[in-house]
Amino acid sequence: MAQELAEVPAVSTEEISHSLAIITGRCRLRVHKLGTSEHDDPMVCFPNNAGPASRMGGEDRQLAFDLGEPGTVEYLHWVIGHYGSADEGLRAVRLQAVGSDRALDGKITRWEDVVTIFDAGEGNAIPVAQPARDDDVVVVPEPAVALCIVKGEEEGQVSPA
Repeated sequence: MAQELAEVPAVSTEEISHSLAIITGRCRLRVHKLGTSEHDDPMVCFPNNAGPASRMGGEDRQLAFDLGEPGTVEYLHWVIGHYGSADEGLRAVRLQAVGSDRALDGKITRWEDVVTIFDAGEGNAIPVAQPARDDDVVVVPEPAVALCIVKGEEEGQVSPA
């Protein structure tokens, strides 16, 4: 993912504790599995450990703007939450803003905001890139295989192989 994102303008990545952080402007993002279905309530789906995503956020890291509306906040730390399974495939992708609420063990316990990017239940589709086929590749049929008797087996002897 870091190699692909290196080609995107104004985006950088860094590896922290074997976890990829995506940085664009002042915003930091981390990818984390949060559920198995698009029907999972994102407001109660949290990382199952106190890992890199849980170390993000905090009210001191959010920037408040005075835009005429009280409480307008730009969230600077987001989890790119993916929902799905090996059997069902990718079912949803949501951006989930990390706040300062934490459990005693450091796990995230509340999202400040949730933005759905993809939801399979709504009929959205993510385009799948088809692998390139080379014209010089020749597909050959399966070879015909048959059993044959090894000399000595017809006389009841055991083959050393």
